[in-house]
Amino acid sequence: MRNVRIFYKKLDRLKFVSHLDMNRYMLRLVKLSRLPIWYSEGFNPRAHITFALPLSLGYESEYEVVDMKIIDDDFTNEQVKAALDKVVAKGLEIIKISEPLEKPSKITYAGYKLIFDCHDSELDNFKEFLKRDEIHVSKRNKKGIINSIDVAPKIKNLSFEQLQDEIVMNIILPAGGNENLNPILVLTAFENESKTKLPPVAMIRTMLYNSNMEMFQ
Repeated sequence: MRNVRIFYKKLDRLKFVSHLDMNRYMLRLVKLSRLPIWYSEGFNPRAHITFALPLSLGYESEYEVVDMKIIDDDFTNEQVKAALDKVVAKGLEIIKISEPLEKPSKITYAGYKLIFDCHDSELDNFKEFLKRDEIHVSKRNKKGIINSIDVAPKIKNLSFEQLQDEIVMNIILPAGGNENLNPILVLTAFENESKTKLPPVAMIRTMLYNSNMEMFQ
């Protein structure tokens, strides 16, 4: 028995599939692909599948990670990918299969890009907002209590780029078990203060990083 890590993209209409439904979908893919994965024992055997970090509803992703156990040591990573490629639906693209190098608990940051369908000048006020020494956002914790958090010192990278008629904001924020910040929190804080709506036409998680800002593997 060995552990395998599946890296994949979740794109297009799959952004409307919740994390719970994505779990069910991945289990169905495993059954359809006939992968020799490990199931728990007992009256209700379950496939051993673990997602590294849940993705918020409405987000696409260019770098998702799910782990599973293969009971056949001779079943190669190339065979795993080929089996899944035959059954995946549109919007899910298998990037690669490899041995896990880090535990999901090592995920510390996530990269995002928000795409706006507007002119660069329309984001001037938003850019000035993001230059502040303090940016307070409201975030509900697991107990349902709303806290005010200063996200300014937590932003590890921030940039804007013009792509034809669209503006792309790239941002890296804390992610994982210790702290998980959604970029929409920053956007909502600006909208609440400025009374201006800047709805992005696309929200994409681009990468997962460890504490050294290295690609999570």
